[in-house]
Amino acid sequence: MAALNLIKYSPARIIFFSFFLTIAVGTLLLALPIARTTDISLIDLFFTATSATCVTGLFTIPLHGSFTFFGKCVLLALVQIGGLGLITMTLFFVSLFVDLGFNTQLMAGEVLELESWKNMKRILMFIILITLYSELIGALITYSALPDMPPGEAWLTALFHGVASFCNAGFSLLSAHPEVLPNNPIILATTAFLMFIGGIGFITWYEVTQYFYSWFAKQRHRFSLH
Repeated sequence: MAALNLIKYSPARIIFFSFFLTIAVGTLLLALPIARTTDISLIDLFFTATSATCVTGLFTIPLHGSFTFFGKCVLLALVQIGGLGLITMTLFFVSLFVDLGFNTQLMAGEVLELESWKNMKRILMFIILITLYSELIGALITYSALPDMPPGEAWLTALFHGVASFCNAGFSLLSAHPEVLPNNPIILATTAFLMFIGGIGFITWYEVTQYFYSWFAKQRHRFSLH
């Protein structure tokens, strides 16, 4: 019975339905009048929500002029969920209040492609912290290098660019300012650094930090195949 339940709620199925649910909710939110500045067809909204969630960098409409502040926040949330993973975020918040059971740890280990699911709560905490710190620092540096624009728009643009860069999303609100990126080495270097950190992956960074911790503690550390 336990095996059947584990198959029924396998990581592959959970990931599939979580992405499907995220895209569906994102499409509905983008379809709200408060999210759009102009009429946009449902297929374009669906495509945009899918692209943002799957961090493909493809879109059929200009992001900056087509969506309001609320719509851009929805896109930002979709990119963050797609880059970080809805299951990872859910497991993290659940682990704050209850201990993860064996089946849940097993599922989390498969979702995160871990050879061992020991210290799962610590790994989830590390993933969230490295994401938040990297994106916030990147957003602050980007904000300091932006041209003159209203503070609200500047903060959203910087945060969106930081999150999109870390998640390797392939698009940014800075596309509305084509004069900024080619002539701004600070933003270019920050973007490249965020893409590098996010592209290597959470588990690799976790193992690297564990290696240095073991090295300072004069203990032996063995890297996993990952």
